[in-house]
Parts: sequence; structure tokens; C-alpha cells
Amino acid sequence: MMIAFASAALPDEGTVVVLAPAGALGPAAADLDRRTGGAVSRAIELAGAKLKRGHAIELLCPTGVGLSRLVVLGVGAPGEASRLDLEVLGGSLATKLKAFGVTEASVAVDAIEGLKYGPAEVAVSLAQGAMLRSYRFDKYRTRKEEEGEEGDTGEEVARLTLHLAEQAAAEVAWAGAAAVDGVFQARDLVSEPANVLSPEKFAEACRALGQRLDMEVDVLDPAAMRELGMNALLAVGQGSDRESRVAV
Repeated sequence: MMIAFASAALPDEGTVVVLAPAGALGPAAADLDRRTGGAVSRAIELAGAKLKRGHAIELLCPTGVGLSRLVVLGVGAPGEASRLDLEVLGGSLATKLKAFGVTEASVAVDAIEGLKYGPAEVAVSLAQGAMLRSYRFDKYRTRKEEEGEEGDTGEEVARLTLHLAEQAAAEVAWAGAAAVDGVFQARDLVSEPANVLSPEKFAEACRALGQRLDMEVDVLDPAAMRELGMNALLAVGQGSDRESRVAV
């Protein structure tokens, strides 16, 4: 998934997502509500208590605007939301957009009254959550699964653009992209079957990471481990045809 940050001005076409904290309308949602003849507020009113954090309402081809979709995403009670809640919300958004068949979307991130985080922090948290939720380990997926299987709702979201007044601050804070990349690498390694990711292969992966980050990586073989007295680890490794390794 590609993440981008842009100015508060929203596009006139495509899919736009607005946030609804506790059923209220922020500036972007209020403007779209006016332009659509009150469609946003009516949708929120009809949803009522169902528009909890992570729940979404989809308005197709709303009148008065050129958008193909307008999605209202519930934020819940702003005063109760933590950064983790906002990341989970971003993950929920990615799931909803995939279910709606959306591959690209723009998200309006306004300042939310009662929330202890500013628009830049909200945008970064949503982006991190959406990216983490988009992870797939499909290295060994079969042709049948690629053609679609039960429970597969379609293509993943390819691009998410977050629009906010604090665009520059969000771009500076987007160090989360590196953290998410690290999480993905760890998930890839964990997801590999043990007959593929042997201790030697894991050590090679650590060496490759060290070269990429200009970081020194030491790999201990059985002889080095015996010298250090790592006998418990070596005892476990004796049950395998593949020698133990420790990467530092």
C-alpha cells in the first residue's frame, strides 16, 4: 500500500472518506453534507448508535458532487481514543475499503474536538494501521486462491492519501513507514515454514539486513556456541539435521 499526505483540499472524484467522531461532522464532512443536500448527516442519523469506532457507511454516487463513493467512518468518543485505537481504526478503514472494492481513496483528516491528538498524529496513526492491516503472506498461495476463494473480498487497497492542513508535519512524522517495513520483514520470517527457514537461512537473512542498514552482524556456529557455554541451545539443536546458529 502506498501512503501519501496532501493538503486539506479534497479531490472532486473517486472515493473520499470523512471521519465522524461520536456522530458529529467535522469541517470536511460538513462541507460535503452541504453539497450533497444533507446526505451525510441523514446517513449518520439513520445509522445512529451503529456508527461506532471502525464502522463505516458507504454512499454511492452522492448527488451534488462528482465522487463515486463517499465513506463515513465512525471514530467513536474522541476523549476515549488512544493512538492504538487510531491505528486499529486505520486497519478497519483498510478492511472496509477492500470490502467496498476500493483500491484508491482520499481521507479527510480534520482537527477533532476532544481528541488529544492533532491532525498530523491522527493521519500518521491511520496510515500505520492501514498499512499493517494490508499485510499478506502470499508467497505460497495457489492458483485457485489467486483466482478468488470464499472470504476473499477482492483487491487490496493500493493507495491511501490523507488530506490535512498539517501536511508537512505529517510527512516529517511518517517515520512509521520504516517501523511498518520492519514489522513486515519479521512477519515474513515468522510465516516461513521451518523446513524452509533453517537456522542457516535465518542467519543469512540477518546478514542481509545488516548490510542494508550498515550494521555489524555476528553469526555464531556450534563451535562458537560451545566455547560460550550455550549448551542448552545446542542440546535442542541436536534433534535436527541442520546446525544451530545464533545471529547477534
